[in-house]
Amino acid sequence: SDVCSSDLRMSEVITGFAVHPSLGVRTLEEFIALAKQKPGKIVFVSAGVGTITHLRGEMLKVMAGIDMLHAPYKGNGEALPDLLAGHVHAMFEAVVFPHVKAGKLTLLAVVDDVRHPDFPDTPTIKESGFPDYDMPIWFGAYAPRGTPVEIIDKLHREISRIHDDQELGAKLMAQGMRIYAKAEAPEEIRRRIEAQRAVFADV
Repeated sequence: SDVCSSDLRMSEVITGFAVHPSLGVRTLEEFIALAKQKPGKIVFVSAGVGTITHLRGEMLKVMAGIDMLHAPYKGNGEALPDLLAGHVHAMFEAVVFPHVKAGKLTLLAVVDDVRHPDFPDTPTIKESGFPDYDMPIWFGAYAPRGTPVEIIDKLHREISRIHDDQELGAKLMAQGMRIYAKAEAPEEIRRRIEAQRAVFADV
């Protein structure tokens, strides 16, 4: 990596793609059909230009062949109230889940490799016809370039041990964060970063 000598990928935020009920759609397939009928009329919100929530919408536009209007906000704190009020239509975020449970939003897909445990009947975007859709929000641990290899190895062992703690996993899941079955090692995450750079550049 250009910026670090070691990193360890440990967890990922489980995100949902939700819409305001006024759209009248219940599945991602219905949403895409509606977007094709109304090009440029459906508005998806993000936490800002170039953020992962923005790129997720752009990737869906490209893969589904639809034209949505992007409305960038200065964060989810501003975007979510407008979505709940029906002023805008769609959002790719973890903050949608409580509002889906409350019946204020409709969950169309889960943006993850696995389904959300609280919404087992809602498919992932990959299951919904887009197997190459990959825009995760993940977390890892990093060390400065030049850190001695023995320190890197020790950090890797200790963080992996903490990562495997079931109590920690349960606490993170309660916050919408999925712990991976196995923490990725430095060489694995370097390859992942390079692959994602290419994806982001294309989008």
